Amino acid sequence: MAFQPEDIDIVCLGDSITQKLGWQDVLPCWRVANRGIGSDTTAGMTARIDSVKALDPAVVSLMAGVNDLGDKSPEETAESYAVLLDTLAQELPDTSIIVTSVLPVATSHPLDNQNVRALNQDLAVLCQERGLRFLDLYEEFAGENGDLSPKYNLDGVHLTPEGYRLWLSHLVPALTEVLVDRG
Repeated sequence: MAFQPEDIDIVCLGDSITQKLGWQDVLPCWRVANRGIGSDTTAGMTARIDSVKALDPAVVSLMAGVNDLGDKSPEETAESYAVLLDTLAQELPDTSIIVTSVLPVATSHPLDNQNVRALNQDLAVLCQERGLRFLDLYEEFAGENGDLSPKYNLDGVHLTPEGYRLWLSHLVPALTEVLVDRG
């Protein structure tokens, strides 16, 4: 379904975790554009801000950073994330931004969850400094050993339907609050 820019309520911006969900199907009361791209990084998302800006959304739901950690430190990733957040704020000054933390990965995944936790700590600070809503869901998705819980783990990093339901159980109230406040 193609929408005119003035029709978009929410842009879901992210990587393959975002891309794999049928956002319009799970959020049918809003007009949603999925701007998730597999393997994308924060720098890649920053480079394609124009495609988000063209939609002029009321809200951007953002989950990013796991792909950056493949070859960057948590600190370097946080710096790139800060550029993304600042670019979004500059290009879309009237748009609310909701940031979801990076989720844990499974033991079988090459990323180290200590780096994921460190990045999430930095993201919490970045969001607090910018007055953005931060949904820290790491612990909700973590199993007994701190890795991605088997019930939410499709392949080490991607989510099962139950994992998406858990994410949505936190994201939908945040979206509702923002969109109702905007009137």
